[in-house]
Amino acid sequence: MSKAESRPDAVIIGGGFAGVTAARELTMRGRRAVLVESRDRLGGRTFTKDHDGHAFIDGAIQSGYHAARHVDDYLNTGSQ
Repeated sequence: MSKAESRPDAVIIGGGFAGVTAARELTMRGRRAVLVESRDRLGGRTFTKDHDGHAFIDGAIQSGYHAARHVDDYLNTGSQ
């Protein structure tokens, strides 16, 4: 393999949802992508933690869920 063949088509900074999705989409289209993440895991601000023996999604997705729930509560009751 030549030096040019080993070069990636894209370098993606950050292994959060968008970075992982970009890497996946590029590789599915036949491109070479390198994903660079500073943490020892992927997921960015979204992660799973244990809560009394059950997996619990926390972080960015969970925050979005809480915001949607509060808006829904407000719309259903007319006040917060």
